[in-house]
Amino acid sequence: MSESIVQDLLQEPLARRVARSLGALSPAQRLVVEYLVGSGRSAMLDSASVIADRLGVSDATVVRTAKALGYSGLPELRRGLAGQVERWTLAERLQHTLAQGDTDVLASAADSLVASVDVLVHQASGRRFDHAVEILGMADRLVWSGIGPSAPLAEYGALLARRMGRPSVALTRSGPSAADDLLEVRPSCGVVVLTYGRLHRHVDALLRRAAGQSVPVVLVTDVLESELGDRVAETLVCWRGTPGLFASHAPTMVLVEGLLMGLARLDPVRAESSLAELEELRDLHG
Repeated sequence: MSESIVQDLLQEPLARRVARSLGALSPAQRLVVEYLVGSGRSAMLDSASVIADRLGVSDATVVRTAKALGYSGLPELRRGLAGQVERWTLAERLQHTLAQGDTDVLASAADSLVASVDVLVHQASGRRFDHAVEILGMADRLVWSGIGPSAPLAEYGALLARRMGRPSVALTRSGPSAADDLLEVRPSCGVVVLTYGRLHRHVDALLRRAAGQSVPVVLVTDVLESELGDRVAETLVCWRGTPGLFASHAPTMVLVEGLLMGLARLDPVRAESSLAELEELRDLHG
């Protein structure tokens, strides 16, 4: 990142170090940085081993990350966390993103996406991803939940799932009207919840409904695993880009498409048959 963002990121020492070092970090180190910065003060008491277990990296990676940011070790990095500002306004996030100084906006956005997807693959692939696909594969019907910017992603997931022969519905409402959506959560369903930042009331209500109906939930989130992990069947951590910069939902779309490809591989005959039927229906419309 350019020196301008180093100066602009709220003048916080940790933010300056992160901005200066991001390009040189490995995917595993970037994962540690995004977790620490995204979690803020709540991560201050975590030991290297706790962070490593949570992220699926080694203790040494956590320590090396602290040193890559210019700290003597994890204790000094914790002091940096203590002084950081945990929330930025949307306008500030946009300012910081534009201040990266690259005049080729498309190339800059693509570089950021590639880095975010590297982190996603490191964090979500393997046992957890396979388990999530297995959970959804056993369901007779899939429910995809997301509000705000995540609503179109939930709808996209439901659309792709139907094309793969998996009956699906998207829940995209909040407030009192979300109660009608909860009727969609019934035994034999599988639920995918896309939620970020903090626990929203509609998510809490959805998880309560799922528990009452003995419905397994796959949670897609950034920092809510520690708060909600024991209420869901599996958690896939998916960051929305670098904390402090404008959020990108592209990694979530990649993850949603990955889940659907996993389901197609789980039952290719079902997926191919459904797609063939879709082609026939398209022919009816000329």
